[in-house]
Amino acid sequence: MKVETITLKSGNADFLNHRHTEVYQPEHIYIFHLGCKECHYMTHVKLKSKDLFNYHQGKYIQDAFPYISQATRGLMLDGICSKCWDKMFPEED
Repeated sequence: MKVETITLKSGNADFLNHRHTEVYQPEHIYIFHLGCKECHYMTHVKLKSKDLFNYHQGKYIQDAFPYISQATRGLMLDGICSKCWDKMFPEED
């Protein structure tokens, strides 16, 4: 099994600027190591290479990664976890 860990820099979405691990077998996936900019909550997300390719080709994040929760997709895009987002932008009654 070949595994590489690199840092990818891109302006497309916050998660692309995070360190990730690329695994080639049994399936080609990328594991992004994510952290909230506010509270420093850490998690990781596994993305299939074909889905990441489709995202780079312009597919919307919710369509490219339907198996990732909305909260995690928010962290991927904005670098802010859902708890911090709710504190920053509370719902108005």
